[in-house]
Amino acid sequence: MRSGVVECLESSWLQPSQEHRYVSYGPLESGIVERLKGTLALFDRLEVGPPFAVFVSLLNVRGHTIPTQALERTYDGPKAIRLDNLYLPEVLISDVSVDLHKAMKPAFDAVWNACGIAGSRNYDAAGEWSPRQYY
Repeated sequence: MRSGVVECLESSWLQPSQEHRYVSYGPLESGIVERLKGTLALFDRLEVGPPFAVFVSLLNVRGHTIPTQALERTYDGPKAIRLDNLYLPEVLISDVSVDLHKAMKPAFDAVWNACGIAGSRNYDAAGEWSPRQYY
């Protein structure tokens, strides 16, 4: 595209089954970061410098939720996403050496927020990437 836009598509992060529709939070979060690393490497080879704006959209997610295995046993369970589409907060990458997991945390938190959970459980209390077992 002449605008410099790079688009990526992945459908396996949303796992519908007969009984449940889950957001596979581990592959979603790590997959987005891996795609960003690849895109930034491409930009580097093409000598395209920052800033870069990252926009993530999850489409057709009404009724999806976070698997309950991701939550403590005392929690009463996640809520289903009520919107058809989730447009996550824009993330601005102004330095290619930034920790992409930290940079993307607000966007990832928004997915968990849509399920009634305060934030991504793939981060520790200090906001450091600490992924759980993937579901």
